Amino acid sequence: AILPVRGFSKCGGRRDLLRSEAANDKKTLKMNRALVARSLVSRAGFSTSARTAGNKVPQMQKEMQVPDGKLLYLKGGSGDRIFYRTTMGLVIFGVGYSLISLVVAMLPKKNE
Repeated sequence: AILPVRGFSKCGGRRDLLRSEAANDKKTLKMNRALVARSLVSRAGFSTSARTAGNKVPQMQKEMQVPDGKLLYLKGGSGDRIFYRTTMGLVIFGVGYSLISLVVAMLPKKNE
């Protein structure tokens, strides 16, 4: 549903605002155009109807509770698998690098 904006009439819309009492003054005309453009842009991001942005939580709960033998954090699909494997790879690399750093720090360098 489009909400009415102050300065708009139901019939003429933007044209009525631009042809208002001060439309002869070019500066006022430019300001009115800027206000109209600003109001149209600000409303564009919030024009999603409730039907298209439905609640997906009940559907996702049903999918996650199915006993199919998959781990919960991998039931989301290929994106979850990529995220899980990347995280595990970084963890293994970090643990290995820290162990190597500890071994290097424990062994003193020989001064000849």
